[in-house]
Amino acid sequence: YPQGLRLAAEAMSFDVARSKVMERWPEAKYKLYLWTVGNLSIFIWTPPRPDLVEGEDDPDDQPAKKADLPVIAGSSVEAMRARLELGQQEFDEKRTYYGPPRGWILNFVDAVAEPLVWFLPLLYSLAQFLCWGLTGESILGKLTGGVLDSFQRRLGAVFQIHLCGLTLIWVLAAAKPERSKMWLQSASGQAIFLIWWLIVAPASFILALCAGVGDALLAQPMTAVYSAICLDVWLYGCFFFVRAWSISRSSSKLVNLVSLHEQAMSVGVICTLIPVIARAGAMAELTGHHIFSVLASYLPESWENCTFLMGYAKIAIDFVFEPHRSRTYAAIFTGAWLCMCWDGPRSCLIQEGLKLRDSGALALYGSKAPSSFERRLWRFRLPLFLVLRVAVTQGMMVETDPLPEAS
Repeated sequence: YPQGLRLAAEAMSFDVARSKVMERWPEAKYKLYLWTVGNLSIFIWTPPRPDLVEGEDDPDDQPAKKADLPVIAGSSVEAMRARLELGQQEFDEKRTYYGPPRGWILNFVDAVAEPLVWFLPLLYSLAQFLCWGLTGESILGKLTGGVLDSFQRRLGAVFQIHLCGLTLIWVLAAAKPERSKMWLQSASGQAIFLIWWLIVAPASFILALCAGVGDALLAQPMTAVYSAICLDVWLYGCFFFVRAWSISRSSSKLVNLVSLHEQAMSVGVICTLIPVIARAGAMAELTGHHIFSVLASYLPESWENCTFLMGYAKIAIDFVFEPHRSRTYAAIFTGAWLCMCWDGPRSCLIQEGLKLRDSGALALYGSKAPSSFERRLWRFRLPLFLVLRVAVTQGMMVETDPLPEAS
């Protein structure tokens, strides 16, 4: 018994634990390096996979094969240790390729091809139009007392034009004709393209660059982050719509141009949804904030301790979930991943998400590999957005969306 206690104490001592860690540290450090480099590489350009040889099956379309692993039975210490080593071996084999799931963007492309998916975006537009007609304000403008997306501010007319243009694009996307009616599908695509460039793109650029800051503490930096994310989403939308137009004029026979054109158009339309999803998230946050404030106001005065704590909690929540911050949080959750793609649409995350190979990359991007000038343009886009924002706000000292002066 005393000998068992001594062995247990020795096994649990710091020196023994440290020596065991140091023994395995080189292997762990190497795995950590592979994991870090492998996962960060998805945000930069990597060469696309080579085209399939004629008659070769696409491995992406084949179901994953599960390796036949031996079954180790028994409850002894040796059997348990063997099962652990086998599980570690299986884990290492699965992690030999670090990268995004191939074709993950195509799941969203297939989703937006279903008319039922557009029920929520069109419901959002309907709610905005109803609120506009009944109160003369947008939903966020009503929730924030005219602070965010207010129709009464200087950019109110731009927001109204933007809302109408988005609704037209969503209606055309929801009523997408079948492939058998190519002329109707072509007319619908051209209408979406024109609405984007004539209405939605200019309005989106103005709303993103000139987003209001309000009077809250530290609202300028948070709004600058929101502005950069929205401008980045706008740039992605412009890129994919331009490439879709270029694909429609291409005569390449190396890839299915019709399918690639639909994918590029769908990704462009998805880019119109990201800022709206951010606004919906901000609406949910602000609604929860209002509910908390109402509940706090109905606490009985006799509950002194609870009222005291709720008062401090309300001050903290008012600061953290100030309307401009809530809008920025929602934008970060929905669109920051696009900003993380250092090489823009050329990044591995998007290239693999579209399941592109050499011929597909050539048709979509215009070349198999980006030039150094193109990569620099994409990599310096975020600093450029921030410089534009600082210039528009005159060093982050001016409100860009003020209330109109009373005549």
